[in-house]
Amino acid sequence: MSCEQNPFQLGCPPVVTPPPSATPSPCAASEQLVDFDELYQAVRGDLARLDADDAIFSRYLTIANRFTAGSCATALDVDRQAITKLVNMLSIDARMTAPVAIDAQELIYRIDLRDYSFDRSIAVNGQLFADAWEAIAASNPYAVPFVGDDADAARLASGTDVPVMFADSVLDTATVGNLYYALIDIDVTQSVDDFISSQLGIDQEQDLLDEFEIRAVTTQSGVSTTDLLVQRNDIQVRAGMLWQEFEVPRSASSGTIDSDLFEDPFALRSDPRALIYTLPNGLLAFAVADEHGAFLEQDENLLDVLHGNARALNAVSCSSCHSAGLFPVNDEARPLLLQNAREVGLNRDEIEQLEAVYLDSGELARVTADDSNAFYLRALQLLGLPLTGPDPVGSVADRFEADVALADVAGDLGVTPEDLRLNLDLLDPTLERVRSGVLDRDAFTEVYVESLCVLSVVLENQPDAAICDAVDNAAALAPIPVAH
Repeated sequence: MSCEQNPFQLGCPPVVTPPPSATPSPCAASEQLVDFDELYQAVRGDLARLDADDAIFSRYLTIANRFTAGSCATALDVDRQAITKLVNMLSIDARMTAPVAIDAQELIYRIDLRDYSFDRSIAVNGQLFADAWEAIAASNPYAVPFVGDDADAARLASGTDVPVMFADSVLDTATVGNLYYALIDIDVTQSVDDFISSQLGIDQEQDLLDEFEIRAVTTQSGVSTTDLLVQRNDIQVRAGMLWQEFEVPRSASSGTIDSDLFEDPFALRSDPRALIYTLPNGLLAFAVADEHGAFLEQDENLLDVLHGNARALNAVSCSSCHSAGLFPVNDEARPLLLQNAREVGLNRDEIEQLEAVYLDSGELARVTADDSNAFYLRALQLLGLPLTGPDPVGSVADRFEADVALADVAGDLGVTPEDLRLNLDLLDPTLERVRSGVLDRDAFTEVYVESLCVLSVVLENQPDAAICDAVDNAAALAPIPVAH
């Protein structure tokens, strides 16, 4: 098999575009601002330097809002790392490509849709979009079409109404729910077992018979409210692996040989489950399904152990938890069943199958580490991302979902914090809270477009008037709150 078909073979050169090596410029001593005029001027200029055939596939992710909010230089490195990891963890292409900074401050990054197979049509909840970018923009409340000389030129060259979006809002939008599944090419209308068979080429029943499958049982999971059967299979259509965690409800006998997990160690399970598998580029993908095999947007049994055991949100929580790769499970089935083989009713062939499928703790830990090193950690290394420490995608998601202060609101609206403070009286009274405190992110999102329309009137490039009119009409028709 050629390196083009399988880039993870030994001896194959890395297939990656390295991140820019330039050092970002230091912060300005006084207030710092990248407004939407400057943003669209930069995007227009970059598109003008590209061939028309490339420009039409070019899109831009920016952290200019974070810069305007007061962050800069190395303080934005986590955001830069998150951009690189995000687009590649949403990609179904075997190549790994880092976005390219187009400005000296490294606040605006260009991606080519073709590098990540984002140029294909995407269906989300029954609605078909021309490409992945359009699918994300349709769900992103911060994706606002602009008009003006620079914005019009950028829209024409790129072929999209929204050629640039805030990176953090894209991350928050694209890593959850059915949109995430669509981006990583999971068809949620098929069952999870059909996906495993058709998309990953895995015959789970045959793998078990051939003793190619690896299993482990734990009644002490820290990431689920249930007991777990953990199962590993090799992906057959390409290099990679699939790990599944089947959630078996706990009973009074859980942890003994009378438990459902121990009564038949070779049963094919149909319990709710979580999937972790490698994408073609080696990064990890995540999915959850119910006991009927239907894909779920969220699993109520999975816990986000990094956030006080809150309900895990696929795929941000999973990405954060597995920031350093896979972690081993301490199997309880093998020693218990071998010790009680006669009582359970295992014959010699079944004992040999048990020993082949349920590995001892040391061997299981080695397999887990090998999977992490061969795929996920290698992918991070090739992208120039850190192998240790908090997950940049999770870190940006946490920051974005937190309550917003005046500087955060100003950054997203493209004005300095002082300008926002001086103009708060022109905006929805909801935003008055940030004058001396914080506001829930969702509450800000509800008035974002309306606020943007008000504050952008002084710019040459402004939100599309049709969008602003629609917001004004909706506000006029909204019921007047009644004081109690």
